[in-house]
Amino acid sequence: MPGSRVRYDGGAEPVDDALVARRRAEGRTGAFCPETAGGLPVPRRPAPGARC
Repeated sequence: MPGSRVRYDGGAEPVDDALVARRRAEGRTGAFCPETAGGLPVPRRPAPGARC
């Protein structure tokens, strides 16, 4: 989910990696976030014990 706004705080974590960029350009990547697929809201409170 590089660059998608699905972090608990509504932010995004971009990935600056040549392999990921190449695969994305080739159409070989897919987006899947297990937290949002499981129904967790965005933004949400950090998990207990999480370092943020």
